[in-house]
Amino acid sequence: MSRFWGLGYSIATNQYKLLQSYYPTLELNYPTAEIYTIGSGTWRSIGNTPTGSVSLPFNAFLNGALHWSKSSLGGEFINSFDFDTERFGMVPPPDHFQELDKESGDTTTGVLGGCLFIIHVVISELFEIWVMKEYGVKESWTKQFVVQYLLYP
Repeated sequence: MSRFWGLGYSIATNQYKLLQSYYPTLELNYPTAEIYTIGSGTWRSIGNTPTGSVSLPFNAFLNGALHWSKSSLGGEFINSFDFDTERFGMVPPPDHFQELDKESGDTTTGVLGGCLFIIHVVISELFEIWVMKEYGVKESWTKQFVVQYLLYP
């Protein structure tokens, strides 16, 4: 059974919390989510996650929420979990990604300099780095870098 964890902090309760997501049975299409408040001694169920693809990185915590990307693009693919409200949500992607709905791509989500960023591998030799300059504002996404791998003969 695969389990995924994410550590976060709730400003509202002044407590650290651990989010756990896992598939309790092979037949279940969506993973179950549980929350553990550090010091409580117990896990609480918070239902199913809104997406079947969960990856909870430790480096993508911003504004009280943990962020991660689905493995394939399409519409709203940046997921979040707010540790104050204990609810899942989504962050609007750059408009550019609406054009890529039918393409698969590899994305990584993180936080750098107080801003949410995504790295998107467009093709095997090229990737883009997008930064959300103002958290939660879709129009603030900016393509910061385009990096092309150097291939040697």
